[in-house]
Amino acid sequence: QTLFEAIVLVLIVVFVFLGNFRATLVPILAVPVSLVGTFAGFAALGFSINLLTMFGMVLAVGIVVDDAIVVVEAVELHIEHGLPPMEATEKAMDEVSGPVMAIALVLCAVFVPVAFMGGMTGVMYKQFAITLAVSVLLSALVALTMTPALCSLLLRPRSEKGIIDYLFGWFFKLFDIVFGWFTHLYTAIVRFLVKNLIVSFLIIGAVYYGAYHLATTTPTGFIPMEDQGIVLISCTLPSGASLERTEAVVNKLDEIMKKHSDAVENTIGLVGYNIMQGNMSSNAGAVIGALKDWDERTTPETQLRGLIGAMTKEASEIKEASTVVFCPPPVPGLGMSSALTMEFQDRSGGEIMPMFSAAKDFIAKVNQRQDIFTSAYTMFNPAIPMLKVDVDRDKLQNLQIPVKSAFLAMQINLGGYFINQFNQFGRTWRVMMQAESAYRRDPSDIGSIYLRSQNGSMVPLSTVTTVNQTTGPEVVLRYNLYRTVEVNASTKTGISSGQGIATIEELASKLPNQYGFEWTGMAYQEKQASGQTMVILGLGLVFVFLFLAAQYESWGIPFAVLLSMPTVVLGALLGVNAAGLDMNIYVHIGILTLIGLSAKNAILIVEYAKMNYDGGMDLIEATVEGARIRFRPILMTSFAFILGVLPLAQAQGASAACRAALGVSVMCGMLAATLVGIFIIPVLYVTVQGLIVLVTGDQRKLTNIQNEATATEEKAAITPAQTEVKAEAKDAAIPSTKANLGQAENSTKGEKTAAKEANNQHAQVDLDKKD
Repeated sequence: QTLFEAIVLVLIVVFVFLGNFRATLVPILAVPVSLVGTFAGFAALGFSINLLTMFGMVLAVGIVVDDAIVVVEAVELHIEHGLPPMEATEKAMDEVSGPVMAIALVLCAVFVPVAFMGGMTGVMYKQFAITLAVSVLLSALVALTMTPALCSLLLRPRSEKGIIDYLFGWFFKLFDIVFGWFTHLYTAIVRFLVKNLIVSFLIIGAVYYGAYHLATTTPTGFIPMEDQGIVLISCTLPSGASLERTEAVVNKLDEIMKKHSDAVENTIGLVGYNIMQGNMSSNAGAVIGALKDWDERTTPETQLRGLIGAMTKEASEIKEASTVVFCPPPVPGLGMSSALTMEFQDRSGGEIMPMFSAAKDFIAKVNQRQDIFTSAYTMFNPAIPMLKVDVDRDKLQNLQIPVKSAFLAMQINLGGYFINQFNQFGRTWRVMMQAESAYRRDPSDIGSIYLRSQNGSMVPLSTVTTVNQTTGPEVVLRYNLYRTVEVNASTKTGISSGQGIATIEELASKLPNQYGFEWTGMAYQEKQASGQTMVILGLGLVFVFLFLAAQYESWGIPFAVLLSMPTVVLGALLGVNAAGLDMNIYVHIGILTLIGLSAKNAILIVEYAKMNYDGGMDLIEATVEGARIRFRPILMTSFAFILGVLPLAQAQGASAACRAALGVSVMCGMLAATLVGIFIIPVLYVTVQGLIVLVTGDQRKLTNIQNEATATEEKAAITPAQTEVKAEAKDAAIPSTKANLGQAENSTKGEKTAAKEANNQHAQVDLDKKD
C-alpha cells in the first residue's frame, strides 16, 4: 500500500510540474521497468520481500523518477526553443548524460560500501543498500536508453493542444506564472548571496552549527519499540511459593488483560515458568495477550504504549506478586523484552551473596534516577528456600540398593519422569510419571518413598536419607565465564535507550574494582552499532568525493558538493526531534540516503555552472545561470521524492515506528536540501572555484593558449605543403596543383562557414535561455 501511494503521489507531482500528459507518460513507463528489474535482482542476490527491501523500493520510486524527469525536462526545454523532438532529444542527452551517470555512481558509492559491513548493523544495512543500488543503476540505464527513445516518440511542441490542455490549461498557465515569479525571486537571492559572501558564510555557519548541535544532543537508540500485536505480563511470587499460589495470581492477571477487550483478542497463561530468564520456577508465571488487528486499535488507549501503561497500573494492585508489563523485543532473540539488559559481574570469583548485595545497591541507585527510568529490577534471588537431601551411600550399599535407584525414585515421584508418547485422536500425547500433589506437599513425604532392594524387600527413603532446609539460588548465571546478576532497566516515555545506557554507564563507573558489567541483548547491539555509524558515513563521503573528482577531473570542485551535505543532516534531525523520535539505525539509514540525494541536487547545479564557466562566462553569472536553469528540475525531483516518502512518515499499524523513523528523517532532510541547500550550493561553488583560480590561475586562459599554439603549429605544417611548388615542374602538372590548392581553399572556407553557423546557433540558444 505504501509503495502504491508513493507511486501515485510522485506521478501527480510530475504531471503538475511538466503540465503535459505526454511528458508525464515517460516517467510512468520508466518506474515499473526499474522496479521490476529490482525485483528480478532479488532472486539473484537471495533477498526476500521484507521490511528492509520494501523500504528500499519505496525510496527507489522517487530516485527512479528523478532520472527520467531530468531527461524529460531537458528535452522539453529544447523543444520549446524550436528544435524537433529527435534533435531536441539528442541535444538534451549530450547535456544530461554526464549528470545522470554521476548521480547514479554517487548514489551507488554511498550504498555499496556499507553492504560489506559485518554484525547486525551490516545485515540491516545490506539488503536496504543493495536494493537501492540495484534500482539506481537500472534507473540510470533506463534514463540513458529507454527514456530518450520515449521522448523522441511521445513529446511534441506545446502548440499542439490536446484534451488535457483544454481541461487543465488554465491551471498550468497559472502555475507557470507563479513558478516564474518564484524563479526570478530565487535567481535574485542567489545573485545576492554569491556577491555578498560574508552574509552567505554566516548562514552556512549557522547550518553547520545547528547540524553539529543536533547530532550531539539528539537522543540515540538502536531499533525503536514496535507494536508487534503482543503484550506480556510477567509475575514473580515470594521464593518457594507453590504452583497453586502462582496459578491464582496468573488468573488475576488474565482477568486484567481480558478487561481490555477492545484491544486484546486472546490470552494464554503460563504457570511455573519464568519467561524473563527462560527457566522453570514454581513462583513465576506469565500471561501473553494477542492483540487485535492494528486497524481495530486506532485510539491511544488501544495502542501499545497506552495498553502497557494501563495494565501496569492495574497489575500493581496485586500485592501477592511483583509484576512487569512489557512487549517483545523488535528483533527476536535479543532478550525477552525491549528493556535495557546488563550483566552485573563479579570478576574476583567471590561468593554469591556479596555480589547480590552489590547488585541490589546498584539497582537502587538506578531507580533513584526517576527522570530517566521507570523501573530497574533483577529476577535473580540467591535465598530461595530449598530442601537438601543427604543420601547415606554406605547404608545403601549394606542394603544392596543401587545409588541411582534412590535418585531415580525421587525424580519420578517429585519432579516427574518422561515415559513415552502415543498417538490418539489425531494428536500426540506425552506420558509422564509423577506422584499426586497430595503426596509431595511436605518434606516428610520424601521419607515415604520406598526403594526395592536386591532381595526384594522395600526400604523407605527415610532410612537412608536426611532432609534439611536451606536456601540458595535457583539458577546461577554466568556471562563470559564470570558469575553474573542480570539487571533490566526500562526507560520512561520520551527517553531514548541511548540516554539510559549513558546513565547506567555513569553509575557503573563508580562500582568497586572487583565488580564490572557487560551489555547484552539490544543494548549490546546498540553499543556495537554506535561505533560503526561514523565509519559508514565516512566511507560514503570518501567514495562520493572520489567519484566526483573523476567526474569533474578536479580535486577542488567536489568540495562544492560535499560541503552542502550538513544541510540534510540539520533537516533530518530537526524532523526527528520535532516528531519525538530518537536517532536510531533507521535514522542513520535515512541520513546515508540523504547524502546521495543532496549530492544529486548539487551535481545538477554545479554541472551547469561549470559548463557555463568553461564556455567563457563570468564565474558569478555562470553560477546564477546554472542555478536558474536547474531550479525547475531540482524542485520537481525533490518534491516528487518528498511526496514519495510521505506515506512512510505517516505510517500506522505494523512496523509503524521504524517506517516513521525512516520516513520523517528522509522527508525533512530532503525538505532542508530543497529549501536551504539550493541557496548554499551556488555560494559554495563560487567560493571553491574562486579559490582554485586564486591558487592555480585561470585554467581557461591556459586552455586557450594551448589551443592557439596547437592551431599555429598545424598552420605552420600545412603552409609549406600548399606553397612549395618546384619551378622546373612540367606545365601539365601546374593545373593539377592549382586544382588541389583550390579544393583545399574551398574546404577551408567551408569549415569556416560551418563553424560560423555553429557559433551563431550557440549564441542564439544562449539568447533564448536568457530570454
